[in-house]
Amino acid sequence: MVYVKMFTAFRRYCHFVVSSIRKEFRTRYARARLEFFWSVQHPLAVLFRRSYQVIDAKDRVRIAVVSTPRCGNTWLRMMLAICYDAEQIARHTPKEVDWANLPSGNLILQIHWRPTNDFVDKLKTLTASK
Repeated sequence: MVYVKMFTAFRRYCHFVVSSIRKEFRTRYARARLEFFWSVQHPLAVLFRRSYQVIDAKDRVRIAVVSTPRCGNTWLRMMLAICYDAEQIARHTPKEVDWANLPSGNLILQIHWRPTNDFVDKLKTLTASK
């Protein structure tokens, strides 16, 4: 009889541990579904960057990630910055960007803005001029 009570208590404890872990994962990754993928993939991307040269040193990469918030643009900016060994700039509006003093090397710019004609023209002039 004692063994049955011990076994029952052990099963309840195991259920408690499993449900606690399940709850932790659900609450941690409920809002950002890509975070789980990022936590697994980020070390692999760093290892990839160190073991393989993606671009030549003479080439320059300048990428603008323009989209609405909460759609994976931060994850994309970080992945591109790791792969191209680029500096990262994240802003909410074009007024927050210091356009005159952008880094001259590889750059990944993330901005939460609509691709208006003026904004797209501004981006085109920056990539053509530097």
